[in-house]
Formats: sequence, structure tokens, C-alpha cells
Amino acid sequence: MGLPHTNVLNNKDNWTIEVAAPGLDKKDFKIAIDKDILTVSYNVKKESNNSFVRNSFQRSWNLPEGTKFEDIAATYKSGILGLTVKKPDIIKQETKYINIT
Repeated sequence: MGLPHTNVLNNKDNWTIEVAAPGLDKKDFKIAIDKDILTVSYNVKKESNNSFVRNSFQRSWNLPEGTKFEDIAATYKSGILGLTVKKPDIIKQETKYINIT
């Protein structure tokens, strides 16, 4: 198994991070936040054809200042780990344009 594919989707009010990791259990994942860095990792050892195979992965994303721990949710369904990160209010502001006179 190679490195899993990841997607980051930029929605209006949040970011969605998807990690394709079929064959794992949700207990295999470790999701941590240290300062403004979100890290997803796993380190699994499984038996395959009478031998043990170790598979590990780690990926980190910088979060904007003001992101709250309680505004991050995780799910694991059909082999996809999904993280939803609510954007801080400062990020959600609309772009305003200044007219040149």
C-alpha cells in the first residue's frame, strides 16, 4: 500500500480534508493539533500471506490563527477519513473591493 490520496476542499464556511485509507479501522488513526498544525497519522501492522506488513502515514496542515479545536470534526466511512475544519470568523469575511476614483 502506497501513500494514501488526500483532498482538501475549500468551502464557504469550512475546509474538508479527505484521506483515502481503505482497510483501516477508525482506531488506527491519530489526529492531533499542536499550536496551529493539524496532523493525521497512522501506523498499522497487519498480517498478510503469513508475514507482517507495517504501513505508516503522516501528513500535516497549517491551520489559520483562530481555529478552535472544538470546530474540527472527524468521520471514517467507506475507507475515507473525513475532517471538517470550520473556518475562523476572520477567514470568512467577504472580499471587498475599493473603487479607484
